[in-house]
Amino acid sequence: MHDRLLPAVMSVAEFSAWARLGKTRIYEEIASGALKTFTVGRRRLIATADAHDWLARYQCARPALRLVGRA
Repeated sequence: MHDRLLPAVMSVAEFSAWARLGKTRIYEEIASGALKTFTVGRRRLIATADAHDWLARYQCARPALRLVGRA
């Protein structure tokens, strides 16, 4: 997914589709403090910049991770 298509924030469900991870794993990342979120009312949101930061840290920690669709 190209950055220009991403909104400034994502819901957990949108992040799940973007990162191709299950919601359980995402909530584990949130609980551990690895993924920053904020709430508006009852909605938990993830800033796109924080999603990219999380991915960059995850790639550094796990160099064997391959991104699908990237050259």
